[in-house]
Amino acid sequence: MILINTQTGELQYFNVDPNATHTTGYCGYGQSMLNISFEGGFVHFIFTKKENIYYISMIEAALTVLSQGLEFNGIKNDQLFSTAVGNSFKCLSKQTVDLASNFQLQAANSQLQAFDIVNNQFGKEEECTLDRNKKWIPAAIGFSLSGLVIIILFSCVLYRRKPESGYSRI
Repeated sequence: MILINTQTGELQYFNVDPNATHTTGYCGYGQSMLNISFEGGFVHFIFTKKENIYYISMIEAALTVLSQGLEFNGIKNDQLFSTAVGNSFKCLSKQTVDLASNFQLQAANSQLQAFDIVNNQFGKEEECTLDRNKKWIPAAIGFSLSGLVIIILFSCVLYRRKPESGYSRI
């Protein structure tokens, strides 16, 4: 979680240790809930299923920083991380969700699936946009460099075929 201390204006990071969390939730037909609680706070997710897709429809979080006597609360109601039903949403990149003006949730290396879980295994992975774009950038650079080399070679061949000016031998 990323906090902005309103007194000093500086960013502060609070990492949640997965081994020090307690999870609860329920799975319904059209809506599922996951609550992750930890010392000093919680993160609450609501997943909503509509026809062939599902998404996170609400994220709510709270964090108390005892050492500074500060409390942070935030909520985001939006259609986040849409995925086909039966598939899982996977993102290795950092994704940041603004919960309040001074409170953000940042997730990295995450995989989620809320509906149609078979044999307690994730379904087919759907990559997030950030991860897909990272794969295209090296390919685009490679194609561009290949095109440039072909243009240079073609120019050299055309230049060598050009007849020399001046008198020709008989």
